Amino acid sequence: MRVGVQGCCHGALDRLYQMAREKKVDLLIIGGDFQALRNLADYHAISMPDKYKQLGDFPSYYAGKRQAPILTIFVGGNHEASNYLDELPYGGWVAQKIYYMGRSSVINVGGLRIAGLSGIYKVNDYYKGRYEKLPYNYKTVKSIYHVREFDVFKLKCLQKPIDIAISHDWPRGIEQHGNVEALLRRKPFFRKEVERNDLGSPANEELLRHLKPRYWFAAHLHTYFSATVQHETLEKHDDELSGENSDLRKKTEFFALDKCLPRRKHFEVFEIDVPENESVTGPLMQYDPEWLAITRVLDKYQSQTVERVKLPDMEEIQRQIAAESNWVDEHIVKASKLGIPQNFVQTAPPHSRDVTDKQLPNTFVNPQTTEFRRLLGLESAPETEDSTKNTEEIELDLW
Repeated sequence: MRVGVQGCCHGALDRLYQMAREKKVDLLIIGGDFQALRNLADYHAISMPDKYKQLGDFPSYYAGKRQAPILTIFVGGNHEASNYLDELPYGGWVAQKIYYMGRSSVINVGGLRIAGLSGIYKVNDYYKGRYEKLPYNYKTVKSIYHVREFDVFKLKCLQKPIDIAISHDWPRGIEQHGNVEALLRRKPFFRKEVERNDLGSPANEELLRHLKPRYWFAAHLHTYFSATVQHETLEKHDDELSGENSDLRKKTEFFALDKCLPRRKHFEVFEIDVPENESVTGPLMQYDPEWLAITRVLDKYQSQTVERVKLPDMEEIQRQIAAESNWVDEHIVKASKLGIPQNFVQTAPPHSRDVTDKQLPNTFVNPQTTEFRRLLGLESAPETEDSTKNTEEIELDLW
């Protein structure tokens, strides 16, 4: 499969799609800072100085005036319309043919098994629940995009091999597996972090060692960097592989791409073989059965308050996942419900002169999330009133 990978996007979709079309890619992956701003009210849900805020190209795709010419998947970064992405914690379409991977998830695209983790690592928020609610203040507009232990733990439950992992920030220590001196010549202010071994995310470092994906794509640090990680030990799931695929799992090719600016190495194309033991049948994009079983088991442990819910030990969780895998097989796989539905729907109003940056964004229940929970037989999430009628202009002095 011909896969195009973009680093930080920052709303520059038109130029990106032009490059992707020229390169004739089958799939486009964006490593965060996508900036899915629908209208000016979403400005209050993105963390960046006001002077840098701009709608970018996304509103036209959200409104349906344009459509992505290439299937696109992305993870969230630290400059996002967090209120919109928070409508889709399990993942979903933010516009036609543009799919957000959720807080963490695994999907199958054309035979490739792709794992994604959104956000960046901050230790002060890592062990907290998902407590942030609109309207965000100067703290929660930042904490909402910080990675949580819960979402990392879900990925640690995976036992079957991953082809591609996507994150926004880098795995900690990845620079030691590439040309670190060249990196420091470009970014000399990284030197102290490299010396302390805290450049990048320790959570991503753990996931790299556990998942051992064939490829890992990241962004965030606004520079190009490549590395090859040799995995010294093989775990249980490596026994499932044979021949060429077995050799591939012993190493991970890591690539970080730059931000979308002229003369920056922000876009690259990779020819990625579909694993020999995979057959591309049915819909191009499918839910992953193992991930669905993990979600069924762990959903009740997701805290909606600051206090986290204590996670059970891995041995017990794996027993529960094995049991739920039977449920997924019976109710979803055999029922031919693995295909990810094309069920994008607008929630917030598209950009227009009627929605200004003096209005706070409203909270919406996204039908895609409701439908996903129904598919998995999960209890309904608490309904939140979508107060679209409350559009009067107000003076804001939140920060």
